[in-house]
Amino acid sequence: FVIGAFILFFVGLYGMTIFRATVREKNNRIVEVLLASVRPQQLMLSKITGIGLVALLQLLGWAVVLSIGLLFLEQTVFLDVFDPSNWGEAAPQRLNPLSSLVFEQLNLPFLLLHFILFFAASFLFYGSLFAVLGARSSADADGQQFLLPLIFMVAFGIFAGIYAIYYPNTTLTEVLTYLPFSSPVLAFITLAKGATVVGYTTTMLSLLILLGAALLLLKLAGRWYKQHILKF
Repeated sequence: FVIGAFILFFVGLYGMTIFRATVREKNNRIVEVLLASVRPQQLMLSKITGIGLVALLQLLGWAVVLSIGLLFLEQTVFLDVFDPSNWGEAAPQRLNPLSSLVFEQLNLPFLLLHFILFFAASFLFYGSLFAVLGARSSADADGQQFLLPLIFMVAFGIFAGIYAIYYPNTTLTEVLTYLPFSSPVLAFITLAKGATVVGYTTTMLSLLILLGAALLLLKLAGRWYKQHILKF
């Protein structure tokens, strides 16, 4: 759940960066110079891709820092007091169940690979929406009313993950698994339980639906972006 929530959190955070960058270019009329050499769809896609790579680089940097921290905690805080090799005056007097979860139950390289795939698809999906809203707005204040539905969509995905944790076998959870708004969170809940054939097939299907929705939305958003980017 935490990994999926991180995806939606950073998608929303850097989606606002796409929105503000588009509005700023539109206000200072730089976009007129840029469109003299590139098509509007190319400008929108390059903006989404560039900011998305920055977000992914920051996330990978955080992953390295967290990995180093977890390795340090594995040798200190997470030591099992019931292990005779840890008995002694300097042994820690605590038992943390998070140790077995992180270091034994989770396949972290496997999750990292799927994290990159779902993050890329989710960023293309939401980034196109933020770019279109920026093209429709002449100032940050004008676009705030349009941003609320996107913020609610991101929050919906997070709350859908919470629902799936408490009610994993309901029909609503199965439906939420395939929705582009909530599939990043629910996919990692499924993968963390163990990559069974059925669970992994469901995850890959939800990824394909998310990627297909992102590509379709990018095509439609390119048309809307072209129509509104030069309007003041």
